[in-house]
This record gives sequence, structure tokens and C-alpha cells, in this order.
Amino acid sequence: MSAATILLGYEVGHGRAVRIPVRHMAVTGITQQSGKTTTLEALIGRSGLRAVSFVTKRGESSFSPQCAGRQIPAFFLPSCDWRSATALLQAHLGETLSKSLRPYLMMACSGTPEVDSNGRRPKQKLAAATTLADVAVNLEHMENDFASNSGRTACFTLGEYFAGLLAELETVPFATTLELGAGLSIMDISGYSLGLQGLAIGSTLDWISEHESGIITIIPEAWEFMPREGDTPCKQAVIRMARKGGCLDNFVWIDSQDLASIDIEVRKMCSVYLLGVQRERNEVLRTLNHIPASLRKPTAKAIMELQRGEFWAVFDQEMRCCYVQPPWLDQDPERAREYAQFSRPASFVAPPRARKNINQPSGDDGAGSGIADAIGPAPEPLSGSVQ
Repeated sequence: MSAATILLGYEVGHGRAVRIPVRHMAVTGITQQSGKTTTLEALIGRSGLRAVSFVTKRGESSFSPQCAGRQIPAFFLPSCDWRSATALLQAHLGETLSKSLRPYLMMACSGTPEVDSNGRRPKQKLAAATTLADVAVNLEHMENDFASNSGRTACFTLGEYFAGLLAELETVPFATTLELGAGLSIMDISGYSLGLQGLAIGSTLDWISEHESGIITIIPEAWEFMPREGDTPCKQAVIRMARKGGCLDNFVWIDSQDLASIDIEVRKMCSVYLLGVQRERNEVLRTLNHIPASLRKPTAKAIMELQRGEFWAVFDQEMRCCYVQPPWLDQDPERAREYAQFSRPASFVAPPRARKNINQPSGDDGAGSGIADAIGPAPEPLSGSVQ
């Protein structure tokens, strides 16, 4: 790991450098108005870390041509366990798979025993599937073995679902090995369906978990791939990385317009937040709820009036309104510092974390008398028991 912290930019209204720790991170804000992609590009470039990012939409600019990113082919490593197969089918179909079909899918993925629970020997013992094509073959055998109409119908339905999925997999090129070089690797998966995009992201995360260390994985449009409700082919892989990746310095950086639509298991593992501009008041309030209770929070107005490239950085016990130094100013950082210091009134500066009288700005934080315009009241003490 070449960086314990990364220069984010400079505090608005004061010009002090702001550095953030390298951890799981969420970057939010309105697309095309907040500057999320430029922020991520700047952080990766200044960190010296290896990273992989994905292009998921046609026409998406992703990182700029000046960013020294290396294009790599789409990587798929289809998993044959029933959970992954269920998520892949749901993404392919665009609907939730009926729970009544789950036992049949489990048998097709894991195989069948020599003797069933009633002591009867099946017509044909099924081996555990090693590929998605094996799952389809097992479903065909199961359809022929079942005596009941309901069993045959369930296997036939699943077989048809898998036929469409396998046909889609055959039409797209992909690699079965993943090579991540120095710097940033960019995987363009914009030509694939949402289900295959999730499969590529999940396969990449699982590969990194098993073979790599010191990798940052940037996931755009996180609300699509880690929704609060429902499953996707990559959701469990993201959760596994968020829970276990830190010990190997493997971290996930998620890019989303908002936080409310992202799975709570992923959100709670992020310890660094970069909160960009929001216009809708309910989303602003949800954004503010993700700032630790021990900190004074910006007002809704201070979130809604952020300009492009300005973020409230929240980590540990720090909260700073920061102008992110763009990558094209890395050779001239004083310009970024001056812009942060003089483009905004000092009321956008967060107070220091330690002060005897938190309602009275000190003379050395650059806040001035207008700090109440951007910072809310002191937090109330926590009470009650944990449920």
C-alpha cells in the first residue's frame, strides 16, 4: 500500500489541506453537477494505488483521456451456487424469481443424493454443477425424472430461463482471466445487459478477494448494482469485499447520486463519505443522517448550494467542506488552494472538532461570524438502549 491518506483538496473559506484515509468510501451527488468522476480520478492519480473501474453506460465519459487508465476486457467467472444463479436469473429476467422454484434450482446447482428423504433412488443421480451449462443439463434430467406435473413444470420453466441466459452469454465476448497492472485499469461493460454487468463486477471483486491486495475497486451507479431491496449478481460480492477486504488493503469506492437507494450492509461499511450537491430536500435530509451523530452537521442549505467540485468530507471525527483539487491542477496546487480560500465565504468552513464553546467560532478556523449559515446546532447526547 503506497498511501495511508490521500490529498483530497482544500477547505473552502480557509485553504487548509484536507487529506482522507484510504478506506471503503461513498461519493454522492447529482450527476454532471457535483464532479464525482473528477474527484475519483484525482484521488486515484494522487494515491499511487492500483485500481479498477467500470464503464456501465453507453456514451459515459468515465475517466478523462488524460488519465493513464489501461483498458482491459470484460471478465466473467460465472458462479454455479444457487444464490449466484438466482441473482443472475433475476437480473436477466428483470423480475424476482418465484420462491417455489428455489428448491429445484438448488438441486440443479448442488446435485442430488443417491437416495432421497423417502429412501427412494432417483432415476439418475445428478452431479454438482461446475458451469451454468451444467445447471441447464441437470434441469433437463430433473424434468424427465419428476412424476408430478408441478415438478416437471418448475424444471421446464427454469430450463427455459437458463436457455435464454446461456444464449445471451454466448453473444458477448469476455475473458476468463483478469490481469490488473499498475495504476488504473478500466473495464468497459457498457454493451452488456445489467445482469451481465453485475456478473462482471461480482467476478472481478471475487477475483481480487482471492488473488490480489492493495486494490481499489470503483463501482459507478451503485444504486443499480447494490440496491437496498432485491439482489443482483454482484451484491453479495460487494458485501463480502466490504466486510473482509480491508485486511488485504482491498477497498470499494462507490459512486452514486444518492445514499438512500444503496444496500444498508454496504453503506454501514463505508467510513469515508464525500457528500456532493443535492437539490431535493428529502434526499438532503437523508444525506445529513449519514454524518456521525457526534458531529455538528451542515444545514440543508449548505448541501443544496454546493458548487461543482465541492464536497462535505466526513471521516473519523472530521467534517470539512472541501474543494477537490482536480487532476489538471496537480502541478499547480496553489491555484486550487486559492480557489478554495477565496471563491466562497468563510461560513462554509466546518468548525474544528475540539473547542470549548462550539457555538463561538475561534479566530484561527477561518469561519467568521457566518458559520451558523452552514453548520447546524450542536448534536444532542445519545440516549436509550440499543435494540
